[in-house]
Amino acid sequence: MAKKKTSGRLLSAADIDTAHDLDFEIVDVPEWGGEVKVQSLPADIALRFSEEVNLPDIDKKQLFIRLLAMSLVDDAGTRLYTDEQVEKLARKNLKVLMRLSKTAMALNGFGDAARALAEAKNASSETAAADVSLTDSRPN
Repeated sequence: MAKKKTSGRLLSAADIDTAHDLDFEIVDVPEWGGEVKVQSLPADIALRFSEEVNLPDIDKKQLFIRLLAMSLVDDAGTRLYTDEQVEKLARKNLKVLMRLSKTAMALNGFGDAARALAEAKNASSETAAADVSLTDSRPN
């Protein structure tokens, strides 16, 4: 069965590669005297960050600041803070950092969406564990 044609043109890999698809939001920060651009992370970086969240030796208190440091960009999309400069950002007003981090989390699909995904993963892990225990208890 043939697929129904949509109204758009068929994209090539080059079209996809050059598409500017990272979401962003310009946020007013009166405490800093201006605005900042908070941008979503590319998929590879966002996935790596979400994996790091579950590492046992990670400083969870610093995670939201790290996410924000990765999400604050200039007009060209270049990060304002490198990984080595996260501590500098951590010395800023906590209320401001939390407000901006909420924007970064929303742009990246973290927060409620991340919690729902984690719950689904836990449920499927529990189901898989139940399936394994049932399988293991069957006679050969």
